[in-house]
Amino acid sequence: MDRVIKRLEQLLPRNKAQLLEMAKTLSLVTILTLLIWIYAERAQNDKASLQLELDVFVSNPTQFATLIEPSNAPITVEIEGPRSKLDQLRTQLERRIRVVLPDNYDPDTENNIPVVPLLNDYPEIRALGVTVTSASPGTIRVRIDPKRTIKVPVVLPADLPVSISDVSIDPPSVEVTGPAAVLSRLFPTPKSGIPLDLSSAIEKLNTPGNHRLENVPLQIPRETGLQVKPTRINSVRIDINTRETELILRTVPLVIQQPLPTVNRWEITTREKTLTNIRVRGPASEIAKLQSVDNKPPDILPVAVLRLTNDDRNATDIVRPVSIEGLPPGVSLVGPPPAVEFSVRELAPRE
Repeated sequence: MDRVIKRLEQLLPRNKAQLLEMAKTLSLVTILTLLIWIYAERAQNDKASLQLELDVFVSNPTQFATLIEPSNAPITVEIEGPRSKLDQLRTQLERRIRVVLPDNYDPDTENNIPVVPLLNDYPEIRALGVTVTSASPGTIRVRIDPKRTIKVPVVLPADLPVSISDVSIDPPSVEVTGPAAVLSRLFPTPKSGIPLDLSSAIEKLNTPGNHRLENVPLQIPRETGLQVKPTRINSVRIDINTRETELILRTVPLVIQQPLPTVNRWEITTREKTLTNIRVRGPASEIAKLQSVDNKPPDILPVAVLRLTNDDRNATDIVRPVSIEGLPPGVSLVGPPPAVEFSVRELAPRE
């Protein structure tokens, strides 16, 4: 026992300085051991599951890629790699990523492309040294179209609630670039155009006269890959009709609307099959749509609608106003609505 005590006295430091030095050495060893353990833990391989949305592009500048399937749905991918790299990938990688396809696909084709090799070639995934092992769905369907640029006229909105006598648009057309198939669908004829966005100017356009609008936006279709230059029009001059005119419609056909359960059960008698000499008033350009030109029928044919109710069963000699419907925008009836005399007889049920 005495011999052991003497041996310990030889090993232990004989002063405070030596004792402090030993404590420092032990602390450093402990820290290094902890760091090595943390590094080993972080370096261990792990798995992660991510959901990604893909925007597909093709490296060939004369082509355009459109993702057909899955449409607006995420792809679930399984990734393996060091735990630290997976944590870094979760932080850096956006949910929606842009993947570039090789240029070896023919135009006007649809292609099934495996997702795993496509993502393993993605720069951020490749740089971190992690591996995509599986994907659901396993393939994406992509259409490759030739890219085209066409001139498209700028037009007024079809639903503009005013009558326009003249319009001047500067510039009158814009350049639209996109997949050939999309351009053919959106602009099937030379007159197919991109409408102006006049939503902020409707109040001003309700006032008759000449109006000048500047820096007017366009209603650009929401199609992937569609580019429009310019996206705004320098100026638009619109002349809102101030002149109204009248027209006498020589004949207007009579249409009878009866309650659905009474169809084929009532016999309805009227003195008139058509109404005559119906006077209407409105902007000259809209009135013109009611007139025949070169023996051709008018663009718009209004009707006089007589509406019946269940209370009209077996009624006789009823006089009721009709409504003139189908008139162009801004055109209205002059004076009180015309009236029609009619009688109703309920038919005997069929045996």
